[in-house]
Amino acid sequence: MAAQLAALTSTVSDLRAGLADATTPNPALWIKQRSGLLRIDIDDILYATAERDYVQLHLGGKTCLYPENMAALETALSGFGFVRVHRSTLVRLNAIQKVQRGSEGRLSLQISDGTRLPVGPTYIAGLRSRLGAAPS
Repeated sequence: MAAQLAALTSTVSDLRAGLADATTPNPALWIKQRSGLLRIDIDDILYATAERDYVQLHLGGKTCLYPENMAALETALSGFGFVRVHRSTLVRLNAIQKVQRGSEGRLSLQISDGTRLPVGPTYIAGLRSRLGAAPS
């Protein structure tokens, strides 16, 4: 009887945990627009590029303007798998498909939508560290 009760309690706990996961919304950025607020799921952001005091979010086929600077976006996305690869570029780590060195010796990334992005010299060590690659 005690074993059955323990098994039942365990099953109920597992079901509750699954329910909590199912009802937890995807993390998102809320962007104020003239008509209201626009929800951007963080998982939809492939990369972001600085545009003066704003940031252009690239969502794989469409873009959206984020009304703050790159430093503010980097802070908002910390802990969500993004890495700064250039003074003006932030990339989602799991969107990176390839890292390669061009004919001029400069490092660049190719991401899942085919876009190539430069890697600034200042950011190479941090990128390699986040990717788990050995420094060279």
